[in-house]
Amino acid sequence: MTGLMDSATEIDICNHLKLHLKDGHDKGENPFRVYSLLSAYRIFSEIDKIYGWGYYPSSDGKVNTPLLTIKEILRKSFKSRPKEDILFRHKPSVKRSKQNASSRASAGCDNQFDSIHLNPYYRGKIKGRNFCVIDDFNTHGTSCETVRHLLEKAGADKIIFISLGKYKVTYKKYNYTIEGDVFTPNYTYTRNGDFSEDRGVINNDSSNELLKSLRDYFLC
Repeated sequence: MTGLMDSATEIDICNHLKLHLKDGHDKGENPFRVYSLLSAYRIFSEIDKIYGWGYYPSSDGKVNTPLLTIKEILRKSFKSRPKEDILFRHKPSVKRSKQNASSRASAGCDNQFDSIHLNPYYRGKIKGRNFCVIDDFNTHGTSCETVRHLLEKAGADKIIFISLGKYKVTYKKYNYTIEGDVFTPNYTYTRNGDFSEDRGVINNDSSNELLKSLRDYFLC
C-alpha cells in the first residue's frame, strides 16, 4: 500500500495504518476495525488451509500488540488451533529502518538469522503443512525471505507471507543454505551469491474494495 498510492484518501489511510502498526497509535485498535482491514484476504482459498499463523517479531523482541491482535483474529477466523508464536527473537537485532537502503540490501537476512529461530513447540509439526506469517511493512523483503528459508528448512509445504504495507522498492530474493537445528539459535547459514530482484504485480482491481472497507473505520 504505502508508496504506491495516488489519492489523498489512500495516503491518509496508509498513514493511519502506519501509526497503528509502528507507533502504537490506538485508532484501529478495535478488533472489528482490524478485521475489516483483513477481510480482503478471505478471497484467497489458500488461507483456509493454513495450519499455523504467526507474525514477524520486532527487532527488540518485544510483543508487537497490533500484529499479535491481527494474527489472533485471523487464526480464530480460519479455525487454526495452534496459538503459539512461530518465530522467536532470542536477542535484539539491528533496527532495519535505521539503515540506509544499500546497507539493508547488501546485509540480506544475515542479522535476522543471527537473532531468530523457530519456536520449538512446532518441532515435528511443520513438515507438509502450510503456514502464514504477517508483518507490518515490507521494504526489500528481508523478513519474508527469513521466514521462507527457516520454514522451508523445517519442511513446510506452503508459506504465505502477508505484508500490510509495501514500500516502493523491488523485492529481493536471497539464496541461502541453512544447516543445523532451526528450532534453536545454533543453526548456521551460508549465503550463495547475490540477490535477484522482483518487481511483482500490483492488483489494482482490489484497491477500491479495500478502500471502501477501511475508509469509515480509519477516517471516521
